[in-house]
Amino acid sequence: MDPAVADIIRQCWQTDPKLRPTFAEIMAALRPLQKPITSSQVSRSIASVSSARKRAQSSRDVQDPTS
Repeated sequence: MDPAVADIIRQCWQTDPKLRPTFAEIMAALRPLQKPITSSQVSRSIASVSSARKRAQSSRDVQDPTS
């Protein structure tokens, strides 16, 4: 895990809510870690989600053949 992400997580788990970062602070800390997404990555991601949905539906159909 990226150390910067681990640090954000630790800050969010502070026991005193006043010490936790605001959503804006979290976004500001994450923004530099964001990588540009290419159209090919989006296509692969959509295909992966579609495939996972089909597998889940198939699994449900096997468990409950009446549906």
